[in-house]
Amino acid sequence: LTGDGIERSFTPAMIAVFLVLLGLLAGMKDDETLVKRGALYVIIFFVIDLFSNMGIVSGFGGKAPFLFYRIVGFGALVIGVIRIRGFLKTWQVLLQSIPEQVHQKAVKAKSILHGSIGFSIAAIATALFAIENKTAMGVLLHNVYDSGLKAAAFPFILYYSFLSVIPLIVIVAILYVAHHELEEKAEEKKEEVEKEKAV
Repeated sequence: LTGDGIERSFTPAMIAVFLVLLGLLAGMKDDETLVKRGALYVIIFFVIDLFSNMGIVSGFGGKAPFLFYRIVGFGALVIGVIRIRGFLKTWQVLLQSIPEQVHQKAVKAKSILHGSIGFSIAAIATALFAIENKTAMGVLLHNVYDSGLKAAAFPFILYYSFLSVIPLIVIVAILYVAHHELEEKAEEKKEEVEKEKAV
């Protein structure tokens, strides 16, 4: 059960989920918000996966995981190209040609995406894509639960679903530590600069 659950948490569809979560958390400006948004995403994903294994919720179909990780992969490629172009300052020319109204709407959309509603929608959408990636153990647990042995099967389903979100929890923890370290170093550097100015 454990091995199957861990293996399931590293399928291509789940790796796409990791990329989405990383992309969302990368825009967080403070530690507390990062942890809250990350926890919200993980909890929603866990609940949907749990309900899926219990047969209460179904995803977007059998081909959904296949389509999902390809869409996310393509999106990551596009974003990577954009950032490279931005580094070379060629992207800035395009940004200057964007109307101010469109730019304001994009900023507002980004603000919503980084809010609780945005994280909730992202967690629900990614979960509905990824949960269709069933394993033999998942099907077995669902069949046992569905056969009437709900009380006996539920603890195993709960554990099985928890295994799928362990990598997500690790991602949130690593980003929190890294973000916290960067904030502390930035604060120390700021204090050093202020001391130099005072001298």
